[in-house]
Amino acid sequence: MIHFVLLIACAVAIYFSCEWFVNAVEWLGERLNVGKMAVGTILAAFGTALPESVVTLVAVTTGATEEDPWRPSPMA
Repeated sequence: MIHFVLLIACAVAIYFSCEWFVNAVEWLGERLNVGKMAVGTILAAFGTALPESVVTLVAVTTGATEEDPWRPSPMA
């Protein structure tokens, strides 16, 4: 039962986060005085690609090797 409650709570959090993100992108587009097409193609694309880019950056900087993928190698 707790898993179902957590699932619903996470879905609600994702929904409100998406609403906040869309409103923030629209506000930024108006503030920068760019067209709606530019807001949708540039700002929203940047915002949605950012999490994947951060995950890749963290993976590269931790220096895990193929022999032991779960433990980062010590910093040199």
